[in-house]
Formats: sequence, structure tokens, C-alpha cells
Amino acid sequence: MTECGPGVLWSVVPVELVMEGMDAAPPLREAVVDGRLVQVAPGGDGWGTVVRLISGHAQDYLDARFQPGARVMLGPG
Repeated sequence: MTECGPGVLWSVVPVELVMEGMDAAPPLREAVVDGRLVQVAPGGDGWGTVVRLISGHAQDYLDARFQPGARVMLGPG
């Protein structure tokens, strides 16, 4: 099951191997960084890795500070 609905996977690889580790994804949280809402994978060191930017302003997507994979300082929470 995906966020878009059920899907079909055609593969000769056993489903156990295909799905292995899918439930081990890190918990994500939302944070406001420099006034922009981002979804991050928090690290244990007070920093997080940007997974996606949530913004209605097109110019924000051109800012390298918010690109996926960028490291950002997280506040308490």
C-alpha cells in the first residue's frame, strides 16, 4: 500500500527481499528553519537532514539551504 493507494509489483525477487528494511525508515518531523517549514529526519546531535520543503513560494525551492539532504540545526521539540 502506498500513499496514493494500492500498487502492483511485478518482480521475480521474493516480496520479503523487496520489502526488507522498509519499516526501518527514520521518524520524520516538521520544523521551521529560517521561517520555512521543512520535513526533516532528526539526528542525535541536534541537527537534522532536510527531506522536503513545504512552501507555497517558488523562490524557496531555489534556496540551497532547504534542498533535500541539507543539514539544518533543530530547536527543542
